[in-house]
Amino acid sequence: MIPSGTIDVCAVLEARGGCDFDVQPYRVSDYLSANDRVRLLTEMARNAAGKAIVCQAAYDAIARYAPPTSPGSAVSQPAAAQALLTFVQKDVGYVDDPDGEWYQGVRYTLEHGGDCEDMATLFVAMASCVGIPARLVWLEQPKARLNHVTAQVLVPKPSGLLGRSSGEPDWRWAEPTIRSAKIGEHPYEAARFHGTSERRKLGF
Repeated sequence: MIPSGTIDVCAVLEARGGCDFDVQPYRVSDYLSANDRVRLLTEMARNAAGKAIVCQAAYDAIARYAPPTSPGSAVSQPAAAQALLTFVQKDVGYVDDPDGEWYQGVRYTLEHGGDCEDMATLFVAMASCVGIPARLVWLEQPKARLNHVTAQVLVPKPSGLLGRSSGEPDWRWAEPTIRSAKIGEHPYEAARFHGTSERRKLGF
């Protein structure tokens, strides 16, 4: 078992690909702790954040799903975050792992799809490309067959009846595996709202 927080998890797994941007899917040890899994995935996102193919995908996603309301106007940070989330949900797509837990490079996910941790890692990398703070979140699920990895973004939270931003940043959920999930929807809320078939993506 790898002691959490004491070594470089990427270096330990280097023989399998570790945190490489281009790594093909590889089996992750069942003994790797939740903290080390999140550290590994965070490093994978960090390594991918400056890659041209990832940043171009981020720019294209915003242009497609959050066009400016008028020529020359800026896209708000929440709208940009939602556009990235929509892109990962709809244009990348969910693909189940084989038996066991498998990780893969961000390029592989961008080109072939992936499961919860792959899609969340891609989302975090794309958000970084456009200056939106994002992080990976581990959800322990004792009653499910699998635990779940999702994401959060730091964006101004909406307020008022029209949903205008209050200007105060807040960590908000960004669930990439469930199609049509919105920024701010908890993964369980999104699964219930968008259909029971989506629950399998959370490991239930």
